[in-house]
Amino acid sequence: MYVTAYDIQITPANVKAWIQSFKTKIKPTYDMLEEYYQGQDFLNKVETELDKANKRQANLIHSNLARMIVTNACGYFMGKPVTYAFKGSPIENQSKEIFWRNDEQAENQSLAKIASKYGVAYELMGLDLNKLIYIKPLSPMNTFYVVDDSILENKVCAITYWTRPSANGTEITIGYIYTKDEIISFTDGTEFTFGLAELNPFKPVIPVFEYRNNDECFGDYQPVTELLSAYSKLLSTNFDDVDSVANSILALINAKINKDDVKELKKSRILELIGENTDIRYLNKSLDKNYVEYLRKALRDDIFSITNIPDLTDEKFAGNQSGVALSYKLIGFENLRLVKKNYFEKGLFQRLKCLLNFKNLSNTPKEIEDGSITITFQTNLPGNIEKDKQIADLYNAGVISLETALEQLEIVDDVEQEKERLAQEKPNLDELEQ
Repeated sequence: MYVTAYDIQITPANVKAWIQSFKTKIKPTYDMLEEYYQGQDFLNKVETELDKANKRQANLIHSNLARMIVTNACGYFMGKPVTYAFKGSPIENQSKEIFWRNDEQAENQSLAKIASKYGVAYELMGLDLNKLIYIKPLSPMNTFYVVDDSILENKVCAITYWTRPSANGTEITIGYIYTKDEIISFTDGTEFTFGLAELNPFKPVIPVFEYRNNDECFGDYQPVTELLSAYSKLLSTNFDDVDSVANSILALINAKINKDDVKELKKSRILELIGENTDIRYLNKSLDKNYVEYLRKALRDDIFSITNIPDLTDEKFAGNQSGVALSYKLIGFENLRLVKKNYFEKGLFQRLKCLLNFKNLSNTPKEIEDGSITITFQTNLPGNIEKDKQIADLYNAGVISLETALEQLEIVDDVEQEKERLAQEKPNLDELEQ
């Protein structure tokens, strides 16, 4: 979801127009998705005349399934750290030091969560006051790309902004524009003005990276927002029915009481009826619990089936099941993970490419050589020991290589680290055999 520029010149008027276009065309979708994630999904309920007459508030119960969907999706996709295999890449040592200092594992989890919510996440690479490289997530709520109107949608710049109170009590907007060559600050108060421009230390790479959730930039629960609202509305109206039982009408048959008797009845809870064929009963609305439960389950099943994210609280996932059995039940989840992986990997390579271009003095970007860096994503599922044994048997039989075997073993998180451990252990094992 980009802002398209027909005039790509970086001018105050253009930047202001791009921000306004983002606020009116793109940000409302993000605002809506954030409300669902916070459990404030849209409920088109209004107080009825009966509610008003009985001074009864219409129940507005928000069932936060959106947060559950994001938690399950991110736990499966990024519950285990991403690993890197560097094969002669000049940024191997630099990358490891920067990733360790910036807690890259937590960074990736934050990016995956943001992308799951909004459909896209952004990350900034910059230099702190000590001239050390940092990486930091940027919220899609106030960050976007500007592209030209060509078929390739070439990136013109990335913009991030925020608001803060001014000295006179109003709000001003401040932010940064990231181009291939410069980083320009701006302020939008009484007028829109640029600050000083700094040289982009990662020239000619824009130091803002995009992590898409999928090709359409859809959040994981975005296709089921109406179902989420319907689910919450079902719970709310069901509790309205419970309240209606508490406010049932008292019917007297062949009897009559005055207002004073009604007041006394509320205090004593005793009513004496004199006469023949008198009776008293409450008029209640019948609650069909089975039908309500059917609707609740149907809505819940549709929500999780459409999103391809399983409801792990469902009884079909209970019990001690093998990794193979779970894999069959999670085929849709795995397809979703592969889509996430493909687009998230693009963002990670942009991050590495930016590192490669740190203080690049030419205007020609340095490219990562094919095969010099391999990124591996791990599924976060219970281990399948039987599968690992089969892979080990294939390696022992000479069918597959050691590296292929290590890449497929679920008990191995970091292939390069495991190879180093094997290399260190081999001399010791040879001495023991002698």
